Amino acid sequence: MAVAGAACDPEPPERIASCYIKQMATIWAPAAAVQFSRRMYTQNGGEFCVLLDFEKLGPVDMAKVFYPLRAELGNALYLVNGDPAILDVDDLTKLDIRGMERDNRYQAMKHHIPALKLWAAPRWGTAWDLVQKHANGGQSFDIYYMLDVHPPSGRWISGAHFDWNFDARGKFLETKFTGGVGPLPD
Repeated sequence: MAVAGAACDPEPPERIASCYIKQMATIWAPAAAVQFSRRMYTQNGGEFCVLLDFEKLGPVDMAKVFYPLRAELGNALYLVNGDPAILDVDDLTKLDIRGMERDNRYQAMKHHIPALKLWAAPRWGTAWDLVQKHANGGQSFDIYYMLDVHPPSGRWISGAHFDWNFDARGKFLETKFTGGVGPLPD
């Protein structure tokens, strides 16, 4: 990354990400890693990322990704190789917000803290063991999110769990709120 940074820093801002990908290809990265970075670059509007870790779980797999050029939230988690091929777990529009809003604990917390919002959790410590295989061949991924009044920068007020559910062929079905709302322990 240091060599790539030295080569790419003089580039205009709109070409830095593509420069990093070229550097990856010539300096250190396997072809599959470069291909993944190129695909994510196209899908994410020109952002550069590096695949940090990959876990084959089949039919849907998990990919931990690092965005070194982002100012904040540089780590991301994607569910990959299903249908759709790449799902960002921090796409909050896909979450079962209505399920969370019906939860009594969430309602009580929202009553006392009206500005409470759902945020993406830091993804650097996401564990692989949050995956469940179902008897019908489907999978679900238990993903944690933060509840806070502003973009979290440390300890947050609470959190919520959502399952990302897939059928046996890896087709994304839905997310489902599964709980977890409540004050964090001291």
